Amino acid sequence: MKVPDTKDNVEKCICANCPSYNDCMKQGMEGLYCARGKTECDLKRQGCICPRCPISKEYQLFGGYYCIIGGWEEDLGKALKTLAGVTLIPLKVAADVAGDIGKSLETAIPRPSELVSAIIAMRISTLKTVTNAIEKEITLLEQYKGELEAKEREQKETVKVE
Repeated sequence: MKVPDTKDNVEKCICANCPSYNDCMKQGMEGLYCARGKTECDLKRQGCICPRCPISKEYQLFGGYYCIIGGWEEDLGKALKTLAGVTLIPLKVAADVAGDIGKSLETAIPRPSELVSAIIAMRISTLKTVTNAIEKEITLLEQYKGELEAKEREQKETVKVE
């Protein structure tokens, strides 16, 4: 979902609290990358807090490092193009095994680039975030299940005593 570049969203923005936010970004008073696009500053990935941002939750954004990849719609377009290119790779491998068909597919497969690398890194980050969320949910559900089972045992013991 597209994030509007509004005063309200600027006030909610937590980009300046991010461990990857650097002096160049501070000097440019940058932020709200999910709406405004990626930074022109060079930066080192030192962690991402995009998934904890209230704007991210409000607009149902997925992933992070918007300072590097730009806004959601821009990221989605890049991801879809990359996914289409990456999807062709198994076809190329199969074609190489089959013979000369691989040569004709070779031109259809995009070459790796810095952009694709950034998108793949973003996808990895997103999958790790999703994995962490799933693991946390599993832990909470297991705890809840244990509590319910303990209550059931307690109720059965109470019935047996009576």
